[in-house]
Amino acid sequence: MSDGELVVTMVKGLAGRLYLAGHLDRLSTHQTALVREAVALHKQLRDWLATATPCWPLGLPGWEDDVLALGYRGAGRRALIVWTRDGHRDVQVPQEWASVAQSYPQSPMWQVRQNDEGLTIGFPDGPGAAVFLSWD
Repeated sequence: MSDGELVVTMVKGLAGRLYLAGHLDRLSTHQTALVREAVALHKQLRDWLATATPCWPLGLPGWEDDVLALGYRGAGRRALIVWTRDGHRDVQVPQEWASVAQSYPQSPMWQVRQNDEGLTIGFPDGPGAAVFLSWD
């Protein structure tokens, strides 16, 4: 599993219920750190996620869409979760999400730029994902 695939897997869990399964003992030291980081973030978010309201910043996703975005709002916090199945593209997220900061992975694997139109995330080749948070 590539780092990008691992991050996509962890981000999907961060969007709701995180669970770990499989051969975690076969992960590299770097990948184990990515898993630990996701688990720590989920512990911070899980109670808030239970009461937050979901939204779809890029519109409702289609079955074949390459880029998906899920947002949560509530109790003075916002979370933006973006992932791509194929990568190698820029994803433009609306202006209301421009104030969020990347929270997972903490070491950015993608280029993130804020501009007048919102937030632009540049994903490299292959699958990728990221979680962005803001405390309003």
